[in-house]
Amino acid sequence: MTRQKINYKGLENYLKITSQKNIFINKDQIFTKNDIKKFRSLMEKYGKTVFYSTLGNGDGKFLVEIDCSFIFHVEEKGKPKKIIGFSRKNFINYLRLDNKEFYCDVCQEIDDFCKEQQQEKIKQQNFGMIISNTTDYIENYLDPKNTWNKEVNGYERFSLISTGHVDWHDIAKEIKSMNYKDFLNTPFWKAVASHCKYKGKYKCHICNGSKQLETHHKTYENHGYEQFNLKDLVTLCNECHSKFHDKFPERSD
Repeated sequence: MTRQKINYKGLENYLKITSQKNIFINKDQIFTKNDIKKFRSLMEKYGKTVFYSTLGNGDGKFLVEIDCSFIFHVEEKGKPKKIIGFSRKNFINYLRLDNKEFYCDVCQEIDDFCKEQQQEKIKQQNFGMIISNTTDYIENYLDPKNTWNKEVNGYERFSLISTGHVDWHDIAKEIKSMNYKDFLNTPFWKAVASHCKYKGKYKCHICNGSKQLETHHKTYENHGYEQFNLKDLVTLCNECHSKFHDKFPERSD
């Protein structure tokens, strides 16, 4: 494509005497770095631009030859260049704000690769954090020898066992592998059972009694995920609860 000389003096004279009217630049013109500097200078001086129409080339874009801004090329001569197509609006914004980076095709591939590596690194870090948090969760809330600090209220206990960046599937797997009586003594279950009683307004669901309340599993389908399936639980008094466990005394929760 042949480069054509731009009549900057004519453009400046035009800006001096005219209001905003259409003026056209040759549709085949590719603006260089030097052109952009002069256009910016004219815009700053007169507060308006000569570009009120696209160039009329195939895709209706203003074409600008831009140096690659990848840091590898900063100190080098003969930097790789890239032709960027702008819509009229984006071209005016580009003239006003010269703060966007543009990479040549090779450097763009390098930049994309670096970003992918960084994302993978973050993913690995998050994965490591989840493993660590899951281990801590199991040690703190699934050990039947542990008890809650009295200063931690019921709401806070339930929040602690039902939130966090952990692997809930590994936690459920650990719960399912436990002896059921041990499970009933864990801080996990005590927090869930207490929250269920609170949701049930501290009343037996059958007789409406309020003494010797216990939490009953209506189903064990979601065992290990009780904190997310409170619908599977119900508050019962000891007498009513015993009716459901005559055949399963070992699961007298």
